[in-house]
Amino acid sequence: MRKNNIRNLKQKIECKKATVGIIGLGYVGFPLALTFAKNGFGVIGIDIDKDRIKKIKKGISYITDVPNTELKNTLKKKKFKVTQDVKSIKKLDAVIICVPTPLGKDRTPDISYIREAVSKVKDNIRKGQNSCSRIDNISGNDKGDTFADIGIDRS
Repeated sequence: MRKNNIRNLKQKIECKKATVGIIGLGYVGFPLALTFAKNGFGVIGIDIDKDRIKKIKKGISYITDVPNTELKNTLKKKKFKVTQDVKSIKKLDAVIICVPTPLGKDRTPDISYIREAVSKVKDNIRKGQNSCSRIDNISGNDKGDTFADIGIDRS
């Protein structure tokens, strides 16, 4: 069954029928979501900031690298939607988490935002959805970390 799921996902990606979810619409997630949408993918952006969601829906960018015209043109194509509703994760074929990892006083990253986002994904994933457990640059190594490496239980 898992191989079929992966094969189906690959086909959806190749045909640009996959729906991509971006959790966290800050300076990384917002432009990334627009890039996927401009390249023909359906995108659902999820963020906890209701004012951010309202601005996007009105076509107002809060990121200097994203002009309002670019946002408005992307919204017109109906490929990019935004929400605070984490239940929309069930509709997604791929989820990308783009949340902050601010450094603490001891210069180690605060991964609480990642933990929260992963928890929301875990609580809302549908049966048969694929998941990936690699996270780059959390610990500063060049190999990437798994969720287990940073203390997140995916069971």
